[in-house]
Amino acid sequence: MKQTRYRLLVLFILSLGGVVCITSSFAGLVHDQELAELEVVQDNLDLQKEWVQYRNDTQVRHCYQLFFVERCLDRVRQTYLKEIKVVRVQELAMHDRRREVNEMIKTEKDTLRIVERQDPKNIQERADNRKAFEEKQILRAKRIEELEERRKDSEKRAQQNRSASPL
Repeated sequence: MKQTRYRLLVLFILSLGGVVCITSSFAGLVHDQELAELEVVQDNLDLQKEWVQYRNDTQVRHCYQLFFVERCLDRVRQTYLKEIKVVRVQELAMHDRRREVNEMIKTEKDTLRIVERQDPKNIQERADNRKAFEEKQILRAKRIEELEERRKDSEKRAQQNRSASPL
């Protein structure tokens, strides 16, 4: 359901090139809010894992007070694996959702970049920048060439200066 809303929002963004900033900031807020919610869920799952680990540790300590230690440890280990499996399943689902949200954010940013690149103002600005860069490269090449010529002529000038010097 949310993915179809997101796709409609992206299509709407593409169709309205001028309103991109407002819509994208709204969509970004939605994704940021969902990422914050996922962070809270992750914190909750971490807390659950810590409690499972704590219960496991206390039961293991209790097992060492019993006569059949290995049997008790096996039961505790099986209980731990069952409890942690439930948490891991939830964690995997949460990680999948986080990947989906991050993919949506990436897709949205890519869409915005495409829209910005197709803007005539930006196209003209990039062309001007490219032209200015090429002119600077030509001027740089000329300066380097002049420098090389001066280096070649430096010995000749030094000789002339020595011969012209009265000392």
